[in-house]
Amino acid sequence: MDYEAVNAQYKSTNLGFIILDEANLSPIEHYWSSFYNLTDSLAYEEAMLSINIGTQSPLEYSNNLRFISTINNDQTTEELSPRFIDRSSIIRMPESKIDLTDGVFDYLNKIDSLDFTYNDAIQLFNLHDFNSNSDVTEIVETETFVNIRKEYNKMKERFREINIFISPRIDKAFIDYYICAIKFMNPFKALDFFTAQRILPKIDGQGVSYGKCLKELKNDLENTFSSQRIEISEAINILSSIIDNGDREEYFQSYNYFFND
Repeated sequence: MDYEAVNAQYKSTNLGFIILDEANLSPIEHYWSSFYNLTDSLAYEEAMLSINIGTQSPLEYSNNLRFISTINNDQTTEELSPRFIDRSSIIRMPESKIDLTDGVFDYLNKIDSLDFTYNDAIQLFNLHDFNSNSDVTEIVETETFVNIRKEYNKMKERFREINIFISPRIDKAFIDYYICAIKFMNPFKALDFFTAQRILPKIDGQGVSYGKCLKELKNDLENTFSSQRIEISEAINILSSIIDNGDREEYFQSYNYFFND
């Protein structure tokens, strides 16, 4: 990637992915902290991202690198820090339904390559890097976005009641997520997925009032999504599980996203 950046070849090459399997066997910050300062950064023609990983000179790249990590939650793993959660989209994976005998891997092995460049990703997903065509102002002034932002702000107020504050970083991520997602789904479904991935992982508290606030939030979401004819909500399913677990006698009204079954 450093070579591609120096030689201006980055747009015509593929995105890079680093897979961190069982990433929380040790604290993620211990080995990933060098990338934290770049989480909110953008790359430009005249200014690539730069990182020093112990080499004699820093490496440059065009923000065409993504990290995907898998984690478990048990006695052998480390908890995710609030700092990490604030910067990450967390997706719960359902029990796998893949039948290893149905030939799916034979099909995947036949794929030699995906002809999908970094420039394709910029255009398809409205990435801000090197993209002069992304008109954020025009999109956020639409009536649909204004209505969705009202629901988003209502949710923030619910969380503020239990001392969970949504950072400006997540506010910005909400806009970016929406701008990308409206190409592919119902705008309110985008709010649903964003809530499930970026907001609900912050839940970690105890007591009757904490549980009451979560139940009120669930009621808000049910009213919002039912009015938009969204029959299956990822956020409501997760929130329901958090509430049900917290209400169980053995949990003593402790509500935590990562206690979720």
